[in-house]
Amino acid sequence: MNKETQNVGVATETIPDITLETTIIDVISRHRQTEAIFKRLEEETGVCICCQALFLPLGEAAQRYGFDLKRALADIQNVINK
Repeated sequence: MNKETQNVGVATETIPDITLETTIIDVISRHRQTEAIFKRLEEETGVCICCQALFLPLGEAAQRYGFDLKRALADIQNVINK
């Protein structure tokens, strides 16, 4: 586990191409089905994450817009593994 993922409790081997530094646009373009996660985050935060944070890394977007990064990564992992 690297330092970044250790902080949020998600092992890198479960989502090898998604890190805290991966931009939201890269997540969605690699795994189109994850767009629904970001739409849900829009409802939770009141901010269109896909509009306002599309080019931000996941970690920075979570800090800036106040969503639960650990939960978002777990949700991304679950969607990708389906």
